Amino acid sequence: MICYGLALVGIMLTLIGRILLLTEASSISLGWVWAIRMLPLADVMFLSRFWDSAKKGAFTSLAGLVFLMPLGGKALWDEKHPKPVDTKATFGRLDGDRKNELYTEIKAEHDERVQAKQHKLAQLNVHLGAWYQSMQERRAGLDTATPEEVAAFNEEAAAYSALHEVSKMETEALRTLLGRNLRGWDDISDDEYVAYLRKREEQRRMPNIKTAMRGVQATKQSEE
Repeated sequence: MICYGLALVGIMLTLIGRILLLTEASSISLGWVWAIRMLPLADVMFLSRFWDSAKKGAFTSLAGLVFLMPLGGKALWDEKHPKPVDTKATFGRLDGDRKNELYTEIKAEHDERVQAKQHKLAQLNVHLGAWYQSMQERRAGLDTATPEEVAAFNEEAAAYSALHEVSKMETEALRTLLGRNLRGWDDISDDEYVAYLRKREEQRRMPNIKTAMRGVQATKQSEE
C-alpha cells in the first residue's frame, strides 16, 4: 500500500511538472508547446535552452519519478522472487466439488484451443497446398527463365519452406493437445488448478487496470 501511495503521489508530481513545463513553453511560443507534445527529446532541448525558467517543472517531474521508483522496484522484486501461494487463503479450499467446477472450465478452454488450432492448421494447409501447386507449375519454365526470375523463384521456395516448418510446429502442437485426455477433475494437477485460478484472477483485474490507465491519460490530456 505504501508503494502504491507513493506511486500515486509520483504520478501527480509528474503531471504537475509536465504542466509547469508546458506553461513555461507557452509563455515563449506556441511552437515550443507543440514540439514538446509531439517530438521526441524536444523537452530536453527546451530545458537546455531555457533552463533557468523551466527547471522548476523539470525538478517536479524528477521528484515524481523518484516516488514511482519504489513501486517499480517492488514489481521487479516480486517477479524474480514470487511468494509461495497459500491456495486455501487465496482461492479457498480445492476439494472435489471445487475442482470439478474448475475442471469444466479448463476442459472447455482446452477444447476451444484444440478447435482453434485445427482451424488454423486447416487454413494453413490449404494455403500451402495451393502455393506448392503454383510453384510446381512454374518450376518447369525455369530452364528458359532469366537469372532474376530464377533468383525470385528460389526466394519464394525458401519462404515456402519456412512456412512449411511452421506448419510442422503447429501440427506437433495440435498432436500434443489431442494427446491429453481430460476425463475428470483428477486428471488435472493441483498446480494447474492454482495456475488457472491465478490466470483468471489476472484477467479479472485487467479491465480495472486499463480503466485506471485511461483515466490517468484523460486527466493528463485535459490538463495539457
